[in-house]
Amino acid sequence: MDPELLIRSAKSGIDWGRNELAAYNISTESQDAPTFFEVDPLPEPHVPADMLDKLEAEDTTNLDAFLTISAMDLAMNATPLEESAVDDFAVRLFDILGYTNRNVLLRTRKDIELVICGVSMLAKTDVCLLKNRSEIILLVQEDKRQMEERGDAEAQLVAEAIAAFQSNNKKRVLAGLDPVQHLLIPGIIMPRYFRRFALRRDWPMPSCMGIFPRCLLSFTSTFLPFLAHIVD
Repeated sequence: MDPELLIRSAKSGIDWGRNELAAYNISTESQDAPTFFEVDPLPEPHVPADMLDKLEAEDTTNLDAFLTISAMDLAMNATPLEESAVDDFAVRLFDILGYTNRNVLLRTRKDIELVICGVSMLAKTDVCLLKNRSEIILLVQEDKRQMEERGDAEAQLVAEAIAAFQSNNKKRVLAGLDPVQHLLIPGIIMPRYFRRFALRRDWPMPSCMGIFPRCLLSFTSTFLPFLAHIVD
């Protein structure tokens, strides 16, 4: 079916699926990790040795490694319909990898306004990084297919990226700054995949009004080797 003829309606981020990606002219390009990260070979993760050498939390001697591996064990054996364990693991992982500091904080279950088809909806992140307590610079979405029938993690992450782009620009305008024209927003689908969204200011406008965008929005995707290593 011609994507331009697909029905576009106001939906919250959690209800986005393959239909929304097609209806808003959004596609995915898969890349190998070195191409995606523009680094070859990929650097070794700066984590305690126990994180890579020990399979059981009880065998570790480093407290950070113990807490992170314990959080990972809980995430891998989460109670059905419970998603907080995966969010908790993502928070521990970002902390131990050094993503957080005085200027970058973590939020879980943050609601972001998503203006779609002229209606204000919400996109809820599982985890996100905030720069200077307000600017969204990274998104994490858990793949919940094992817990619920609705929803598609990739489509949900796209909705969150669009909402983050809108939100960041709205805050800039309120602060008296010009909105950015282009923004690169990294995103992770837990536990294994990394996404990169290159958003342009002229693209979200058609989606805000429920119009088929003539400009294709393409985002890149890769398998995240470090997360795969520690989860497997």
